[in-house]
Amino acid sequence: MDLVGYAHVASYVVVKAFRYLTAVESDTYLKTV
Repeated sequence: MDLVGYAHVASYVVVKAFRYLTAVESDTYLKTV
């Protein structure tokens, strides 16, 4: 895989992880409130 493809996959994974963590945080927050 070339560098551009690697960067594309890395950015995709980061976005997915960020959205997942944000969803977990908001879900935990809603449960505690």
